Amino acid sequence: MELWSGEHRIIDAENREYTLLVFFGKLTEEFFYMIGTFVPKEQNFKLWAAGKRAIDIILNSLNNHELVYEDQFYIK
Repeated sequence: MELWSGEHRIIDAENREYTLLVFFGKLTEEFFYMIGTFVPKEQNFKLWAAGKRAIDIILNSLNNHELVYEDQFYIK
C-alpha cells in the first residue's frame, strides 16, 4: 500500500480550531481517499485519540488483505 497524507489547521465560523486530515492512497490497482477532522490533541486528548484510533483501524485493515486487525486488542 502507498499512502500520502496532509494535515491542515482550520478555524470554523465560531472560531473553534480543528485539524483537517487528508489521506490519499493506492492499494494494489485501486486508489482511495479519506478526509477527517479532529480537535487538536492539546485541546481534548481523549477525543483526538478516539479519532486517531479509528483512522488507524481503517488504514491497517486496508493493508491487511485477510482483514485481521489486532485481534488480541478486542479479546478480553
